Amino acid sequence: MKQLRRMLEGRGVILNSEPSPEEIRRARAWFPHARFLAEHFAEYDVLRRGLMHQARSSALAPQTRQVRDYLEEAKLLLPQRGGGVHPAGHDADLFLRGGWLEEYVYMAFLSAGADAATFHQGIHWRVDEYEGDNEVDVIARIGERLAFASCKAMKPAPNASGSQNYRGALINFLNEIDNAQDQFGYPWDSAFLFTTTDFTDDLGQSRFGSILGKARALDVYVLGLEDLPWRRLLPYMTRVVQDLRAEPVPETGHPVHGMGGTVLSVP
Repeated sequence: MKQLRRMLEGRGVILNSEPSPEEIRRARAWFPHARFLAEHFAEYDVLRRGLMHQARSSALAPQTRQVRDYLEEAKLLLPQRGGGVHPAGHDADLFLRGGWLEEYVYMAFLSAGADAATFHQGIHWRVDEYEGDNEVDVIARIGERLAFASCKAMKPAPNASGSQNYRGALINFLNEIDNAQDQFGYPWDSAFLFTTTDFTDDLGQSRFGSILGKARALDVYVLGLEDLPWRRLLPYMTRVVQDLRAEPVPETGHPVHGMGGTVLSVP
């Protein structure tokens, strides 16, 4: 983590609040639950979108009921009077609202061979006389490169009436992480968008081909719902990390953030 912090500071970025040792231990302990949600998100989404607070178990489809039962057994959901359930405390609430995906991606980077990573990270940046604060869901170090990742837990597919809004949200998420990499990274750093979007429809056709094409043009890695199961995600991320590590970092033309120029050579 010290090297990751130093690399960010060279880009005019300071980490505001790193996860505490307790948060890291909890993230590691809850990794099996994050993995479960990644692999059963379509069923969990029924609970996530408000039903967890009001639906009786008997009113749920069998697969969704199994997800609810798992989360109760894991002590992430607690039963309440009337047959509903509610998150078991503040940490569980944040986790179930979407923090699970950040922690899952954090563990994926580390398991794939990244040298260091941090999640749910507040950052403070300065460019010339300007400064501000942002959040980056996951930042990882791979050798002399940084990877910036955005994690968006959302409905797997749009409603027919909301297709345009859904597409617009995906474009905004894509631009957001691309802009973060542009501002806080160097050209050889990487940007990732992890989302629970199902990019393939029931006929096996791409739902958002133009968005995936834009991501490729921007050099942003995009992973959707079908990519999230650990058996698929870990081999893929391992290849990506290996490829990024193997590609040499240029020794000239290093931009200096906030200095209005570039360094022509680096000792």
